[in-house]
Amino acid sequence: MFDRRAVVLLLLWANLIFWGWTNGWFEVVGWAPHSESEPGRMAQQVMPYKLQLQKDKEATDTPAPSPTKSKP
Repeated sequence: MFDRRAVVLLLLWANLIFWGWTNGWFEVVGWAPHSESEPGRMAQQVMPYKLQLQKDKEATDTPAPSPTKSKP
């Protein structure tokens, strides 16, 4: 069947190639992963600095439920 050493070396080689590809080592050759930045969405934001988080008054006024005893 397969030699375990050859399988391990093949997997290590594949991981090294994948790691290099994701870190941009192969951009020189033209093999680079697709960029996942979204500059279009960032440009469409309207005054993002005005965003403020507010607490929900109903959630803070509600008491926590009391613990229930479980039956064995």
